[in-house]
Amino acid sequence: MKVLDSKYSMSVLLFLYERDQCFKKDLYSVVTSPNTLDKLLDHLQATGLITMKEEILGRRTYLITLTSTGKKVANKLREIDDMVNK
Repeated sequence: MKVLDSKYSMSVLLFLYERDQCFKKDLYSVVTSPNTLDKLLDHLQATGLITMKEEILGRRTYLITLTSTGKKVANKLREIDDMVNK
């Protein structure tokens, strides 16, 4: 599967691009299914677009950030979105 073929990949990349980083739970506003989100995050991490760092804040959670490549991809997606929505 190509990374941008996933239904939510562009939305997640743009969400992260706008916030610089977020906790995994924050992404449930974009992807409501935990299974779907887990698979997508694993795929984005495997392709080098995000990093996931485990944090312990009372309970285990993950801090998600874009890699430099992920930022470049998200920036291009933002440019395309801006062109289409002018």
